[in-house]
Amino acid sequence: MAPMKRMLLHSLLTSHHHGDASRHFLHSAMTFSHTSHRCRSSSHILTAAAATKRRRRGRLRRTARIAAATQDDDTTTQYTINDATCPPTNAADLKRIVHKHIETLPKYLQSKPIAGYNSEAFEQACEFVRLFRFRLKQQQQQQQQLHDDDQDEDRRVNVILDSGCGTGRSTRLLGEMFPDCAVIGIDRSLARLNKNREYRNRHDHDDYNMNLLDEQDKDPHCSNLLVPLTNNTLLLRADLVDFWHQCLTSSTWQSLVHVQKHYILYPNPYPKKARLKSRFYAHPAFPLLMLTVMNRNDNSCSKYCDGLVIRSNWRGYLEEFALAVQVWEEAGLSSQTVQQQQQCLTNDLANVLGKTIGESRWEWTIDGPARIGCETNLVPMTNFEAKYFACGEPVYELQVKQCEVGEE
Repeated sequence: MAPMKRMLLHSLLTSHHHGDASRHFLHSAMTFSHTSHRCRSSSHILTAAAATKRRRRGRLRRTARIAAATQDDDTTTQYTINDATCPPTNAADLKRIVHKHIETLPKYLQSKPIAGYNSEAFEQACEFVRLFRFRLKQQQQQQQQLHDDDQDEDRRVNVILDSGCGTGRSTRLLGEMFPDCAVIGIDRSLARLNKNREYRNRHDHDDYNMNLLDEQDKDPHCSNLLVPLTNNTLLLRADLVDFWHQCLTSSTWQSLVHVQKHYILYPNPYPKKARLKSRFYAHPAFPLLMLTVMNRNDNSCSKYCDGLVIRSNWRGYLEEFALAVQVWEEAGLSSQTVQQQQQCLTNDLANVLGKTIGESRWEWTIDGPARIGCETNLVPMTNFEAKYFACGEPVYELQVKQCEVGEE
């Protein structure tokens, strides 16, 4: 409207002697301006209303589809995710995505520098493992299980990673289940970690809202905040990708740690199709996750670990994860791929990625469904799992293990 205003001003200055005509022209122009503004506003309102109607119709269609698919199934709950609520991903598309992430992993890591607080958290993890190794050696000496001439300062420590540990409930239980292993729980959310009273006291987060703790104590599915962590457990706030990256590039970690198991319990499933690449098996860091459970052929610890353990109430998520592992096994990340992208890698990471992953064989199993009341050894390890068990929601477990070539 700037040209219109300039035209009106010029008209008023040059035709001031035509007073009535100028006022009439100005009134007509302003009326036209207000009418145009109302038309544009009405158009925006109609567009927004149409979009709201489309979303409402979409929700109604999804609700009807879910109701039709589950009307004869008494096992579904409010937490159920199945093919009716989220159609499975096309296998060819998933394979293409995983192949792309395998080929572009070095470039992805180069484009994602490690944040400072993640480096500090990783240093805490290394120091914790050193201290655990010292304590474990002292305990073995006291029990006369380790003679002075049999001490091995370079022996690596069996470590269990609990990625996405949330409030730390699963980390505490894993520490009780594996007393001879160092258990490290990692989560990026300070709010979730602060729900663990010991973590909050250790880091002096005095500004935390104490009223939330009272609500947590009243929640029957929440972690038992009064139970302290065991001596072999550590909770860290860190980004998972940065932590996994440092696990591969740190010579200190490589000399200290043997990853015995890697737990990912009830990850965010991102059921919407648009968020497919946010799921772990379709994320650019998926090859990095698989590399964390690959073992070197040395005698410092057991040759092969128990691999990945992933739990979810969505069986389709685990099936697609297993398909991604199959693509990983078939494609691998050969040394030729690494050499082609050598300029994107540090020396330490190049040494790790330089192994031919295709030479290792992987196997996977999906156990479940398991529900409360069933004869199963499955223990509710997270707040989500406790809620699922309480309402009868079935849960599943995927175990991915690296096997020796030629092993039957």
